[in-house]
Amino acid sequence: IKRSSLTKYKNILLKSNNYQAIDFYTGKVLQENDISVDHVIPWSFMYSDDIWNLVLTSKSNNSSKSNIIPSQGVIESLKERNVRLVKLINDSKYKDELLLAIENDYVDKFYLAMKI
Repeated sequence: IKRSSLTKYKNILLKSNNYQAIDFYTGKVLQENDISVDHVIPWSFMYSDDIWNLVLTSKSNNSSKSNIIPSQGVIESLKERNVRLVKLINDSKYKDELLLAIENDYVDKFYLAMKI
């Protein structure tokens, strides 16, 4: 399966922090040349680029986490971010995708499936 570029998600993800590039994992401000879009639940478990599973992080954090299963705390933060983000975006495609994920608990379902 071929991976596609995640660059198109960057501006949408920036909305969750009032257009400030904040590292999802560390809370630190990211420099423009150090922004990476990351799958919280690793791509190798889902083979999908869904907005509800994507966050901004530094390039070094993204490459170092590889296929590591995230902690429950990270999963909770992702769910909170999704609720915040769905209120801020106007693009109907991504808004609908986020609403569907929230209503169907996709984050928890994929997280539990990954841990099995």
